[in-house]
Amino acid sequence: MLSKSNRDKLVDSGLYCRKIRDDEKDWCRNGTYTIKSNRENDRVLMTDTYVGTYSVDLTDENFDEFALVMDFNLVTKVGYESYREYTDENRFNFAVDSGGWQYSKYFILKSAKPDVAKRILILEDEIKSSEFFLEQRKKELIKLKEME
Repeated sequence: MLSKSNRDKLVDSGLYCRKIRDDEKDWCRNGTYTIKSNRENDRVLMTDTYVGTYSVDLTDENFDEFALVMDFNLVTKVGYESYREYTDENRFNFAVDSGGWQYSKYFILKSAKPDVAKRILILEDEIKSSEFFLEQRKKELIKLKEME
C-alpha cells in the first residue's frame, strides 16, 4: 500500500528510474518508468517505458527504489545536435520507448538556453574536422593528378 504522504510526492508527468533487479532481467525493460494510477482500486503502478506491459505496484516498501529523473511537462524532445549544446543540468538522455537505450531520446529543459561555451567548442571542433577533411581531399587530388 502507498501512503498518502508518499503519493503526494509523486509527479504524475515524471519519468522515474529504477535499477533492474536480477530477478527482473529481461531484454524488454528500460529501467525507466512512468506512473499509471488505477483510481478504482487505489493502486499506483510504475510502468516500464519499453513497451508498457511490465509494471510494479508502488508501495511504501519500494517507494525509495524509484527516483524522479525528469518531468515531461518541463522538457522538449530534441535531436542529438541540439542536445549537445546544453549543459548537463539542462539536458536529459533516457530510454523512453521500445527503442531502448540503443535508441534513447534527448530532452532539454524548456527554460534552458544553449550554452555559449559548449557551442564555441562544437564549432571549433567542426572547423578543425572540416580543415582535416579538406587537407585529405587535397592530398588525394594531388596523388590522382600525379597518376595521369
